[in-house]
Amino acid sequence: MPHRPPLPFTAAFIGITLLEIWGESLLDPWLHYTAKPLIMLSLMGWVLSRQSWAVMPSSLRWLLVGMAFALAGDVFLMLRSGNWFVAGLGAFLVMQLCYIRAFYLSIREGQGMVSRNRLSEALFYFGFYGGLFLYYAKPYLARNPAYAGLWLPVFIYVVCICTMGVMATVRKRAVRPMSHWAVMTGAILFVASDSLIALNKFVQPIPFATFLIMITYAAAQYLIATGMMASSIPANSPESQPTFTQKTL
Repeated sequence: MPHRPPLPFTAAFIGITLLEIWGESLLDPWLHYTAKPLIMLSLMGWVLSRQSWAVMPSSLRWLLVGMAFALAGDVFLMLRSGNWFVAGLGAFLVMQLCYIRAFYLSIREGQGMVSRNRLSEALFYFGFYGGLFLYYAKPYLARNPAYAGLWLPVFIYVVCICTMGVMATVRKRAVRPMSHWAVMTGAILFVASDSLIALNKFVQPIPFATFLIMITYAAAQYLIATGMMASSIPANSPESQPTFTQKTL
């Protein structure tokens, strides 16, 4: 099998994402509750169809655990009765930690080394963005009594998601080029998606928020999953030729 999902799967994944956007935009609960969980379930099913849990590398196991928490977060955030936002935030926080661990293990499995210069650059850019976002969002959280208790959870979440971005960026020398770019782009899109969620909820409504949030989120998860799968294929495997070159894991 190729390292990328087959075209029918990719087309189905795009279709599921568009159905979710349609269902949420039209406030169609049946369509919304059906399509949204399928975003992560379909990606998890594809990963498990490529490699069984018993033989997959540790990096992919942590990725799958993180995807399971992302699925839980999706379910929590789509519930409209009760306050499930904090539960969703917690689930995605655990997802971030699992992804950080998965990216770190993929570096070790690829026998790669992290460049200090690249680490410094990644820390600067993601740290700058995280600090700027928190500086901008804090007054809006402080002035609304309903959000008074969310400052610390949001702060911790921003630190974790920026750390995930850093780890996705510094994988460059340890994995194949396309794996690096896919995972790094996915992490950046994830930061963008979560930023849109926070700005839309805490600051002011964003035009086409549902479309922008779900498109960036689904693309992020797709790129992270496919990028991590690409790095898990041994370099001497027929599946890795001729696009990639890497040491055998």
